[in-house]
Amino acid sequence: MKKPPAPRTFVFLDRVFDIDKARGILVAKPRPARPLKLSETFGMASLVKVDATRARAIDHLDMDPVTTAWIDDWGKLKIKPGRIVIDGWHRVWNAIYNDYGSILAVDLDKEESKEVRIDE
Repeated sequence: MKKPPAPRTFVFLDRVFDIDKARGILVAKPRPARPLKLSETFGMASLVKVDATRARAIDHLDMDPVTTAWIDDWGKLKIKPGRIVIDGWHRVWNAIYNDYGSILAVDLDKEESKEVRIDE
């Protein structure tokens, strides 16, 4: 019997997010996208490794919104609770390369964000 594929994940420091579960939540409970200022991503963008060639090749007219999750506790890091992009870093980098001021994002609420965390 074939094993089901492992979920796609996003790992940031010691936090792990199930991207497939996040996408499922957004399909089941659609919500409007909002502008995400790229300046809000700069600190973390430098810590997220992406394939630059792939990021530059994205057609910005066909980009889906990125997905953000809420993190209450960053562990040992002295960072205020807030949002992190968990799906769409290539799109973020494409927007940075093209000097856009913002990109569209859809937000998981605090409870949904806990649901998609698989490191806890």
